[in-house]
Amino acid sequence: MSMMSNNTASSSQYDVPGAQCEESAAPSSIGRADLLALGAIVVLWGLMAIVVNPVGDFPLNDDWAYGLPVKWLVETGRLRLTDWGAMTLVTQVFWGALFASIAGFSFTVLRISTLVIAAVGLAASYLVGREVGLPRWLAMVVAGLFIVNPIFISAAHTFLTDVPFWSLTMLAVFLLLRGVRRGHAVSYWAGWATILAATLVRQLGLAIPIGLVIALALKDGFSRSWLVRAVVPTVALFAVVVAYSKVVQATIGLSASYAHTQNSLGLVFIDLIHLRLGALKPFLSGLGCGLMHLGWWMLPLLVLLPSFPGAGERPGKVVLAPLIVVGSAAVVTALLWATGRLMPVGSPGCILVDLGTGPRTLGGETPHAPVLLWVAVTAVSTFGAALLVLALASIARRSFAHLLSTRNHRPLWLSAFLIIVGAVYCVPFGYYGPWFDRYLLLEMSLLGLLIAGETTRSAGRGLRPSAPRLAAAAALALVYLGFGVISTHDYLAWNRSRWEACRSLMKPGDIAPTDISGGFEFDKYFSWQNRPGGTYGNGVGAPGMHPFGSEVGSRPRFVLAFSESPGFTLVRRSPVDRWMFLSPGQVVILGPNPH
Repeated sequence: MSMMSNNTASSSQYDVPGAQCEESAAPSSIGRADLLALGAIVVLWGLMAIVVNPVGDFPLNDDWAYGLPVKWLVETGRLRLTDWGAMTLVTQVFWGALFASIAGFSFTVLRISTLVIAAVGLAASYLVGREVGLPRWLAMVVAGLFIVNPIFISAAHTFLTDVPFWSLTMLAVFLLLRGVRRGHAVSYWAGWATILAATLVRQLGLAIPIGLVIALALKDGFSRSWLVRAVVPTVALFAVVVAYSKVVQATIGLSASYAHTQNSLGLVFIDLIHLRLGALKPFLSGLGCGLMHLGWWMLPLLVLLPSFPGAGERPGKVVLAPLIVVGSAAVVTALLWATGRLMPVGSPGCILVDLGTGPRTLGGETPHAPVLLWVAVTAVSTFGAALLVLALASIARRSFAHLLSTRNHRPLWLSAFLIIVGAVYCVPFGYYGPWFDRYLLLEMSLLGLLIAGETTRSAGRGLRPSAPRLAAAAALALVYLGFGVISTHDYLAWNRSRWEACRSLMKPGDIAPTDISGGFEFDKYFSWQNRPGGTYGNGVGAPGMHPFGSEVGSRPRFVLAFSESPGFTLVRRSPVDRWMFLSPGQVVILGPNPH
């Protein structure tokens, strides 16, 4: 993005979004007002967690596969992994083990560990905003996108890898930028250490050094310092990841799905060389899903700021751009409605479901939101996606104009960093197989910083949102926050009822976990706890059971579901302490039909 200005100093002074010069773009130290902002973020986050109530010793979604290695490490002192995940994971295992070694192993403790590191990530997100020159209130808004985001709130109440990876990544970005811009060697190399920690949660942490190598080449040229500070550490980090896979494979065994994404990308590359353009279909599908969700969840920021930085530079653009946004949103919404592809979009297992958060991994019927509600959500999502695309197009146009007008590319280094990291990060998800909405957390941060920074640069210190924009953004944020807190509470509540029902069955002692089809998490957890190297079973559940399936025997004595099903006898009904009437209201225990 271009850092040129008509009424300030020369373009060589602009190194960051929103900056007038590198020395004055961001505070030289964290001041009292920043500490108050950070305190407000942490307190608000803690209060939200208390309202949601994270208590409950049971896994959620895929986190049984990440919690069991913590359990084994704490109990035996040995690192063992399941064969489920495709990520490096080891940092997260030791993070969870740190908490479990103090408070004892339970999924409640693991959820608390995620909530703690989420608070670190939220604070780091604010500090990154300040470091790139955003005014204090706007840095709070960029961080606040996650405080009110239902996807983030729900994921933070699990032991999934998404929030810890995002938090470590944001902390690494803050330390690296602070080190680069201020010459703080300690911050810079601490940033590299944090990159290593993030990459040992997920391999996609490698996107950060790739972006940094290119960005610092723009900033400082192909110098010896660039080689030492960027290229050598990047090569070393790649070597660590390769060595990790070799060591794990030779010792405790590597997950069969670990290299799935790399292999898929290799096959796609071969297809594209042979001009088989159909290989782009999974990526384009994932891109469409991503734009829909980004448009929805970033809308508070997009409506708060002038939608098209620099729009006034072209006569008529102020009028034309809104017409393009509204028209394209209306057309896309109509097409999606006609083809039955309304929000929520993505693979089974996404956090946003109809209607709530957290995948419903039991069979049976649950309440559904009216179709018109999802039509409205889809319309808002496409409107936000159109705003996002046009804002990025405006940034791209200004960047190319800068490239063509001068040989000084130094002002583009930070924008290049944000864009390249985002591009490298998102490409593999198009070819992983399933596409999950929680993958977008880092992308949302990078785009938020990019757009907020360019808007700040264009408007200068006088940037203040109008009252209508402020009211619209605040209303959206309150809706998101309320939905996120209530739906996450209900997600934990019906899982709490599910596990209480399962434990009540096993309490007499004559019913084993393998006699119960308790849903995806229950079946996987007990299967891998007893047979960490075992084979998958072929489960049978109630009609309409979630496609994740089961790992119990072929004739379970009991099946858990959300509702009664033909061919099964109702054994017990457990009510759910739900707050939203569209959340599951019960969990039932079903037995075989004697007839």
